[in-house]
Amino acid sequence: MDAYGELLEKAYGLYKKDWCDARGYAPDLVAEADSRDEEYNGEMYARMGEFED
Repeated sequence: MDAYGELLEKAYGLYKKDWCDARGYAPDLVAEADSRDEEYNGEMYARMGEFED
């Protein structure tokens, strides 16, 4: 993986953590819903492609 890809993955991980923290959600529960391609409590953070844009 190149430096851009590594930075993007790290930034995306921080974004998802911040998204969960701002809403008081447990990141592991949100990640579980995401892995099933479901929303968590009626909402979900942006996908990687949306985040990158």
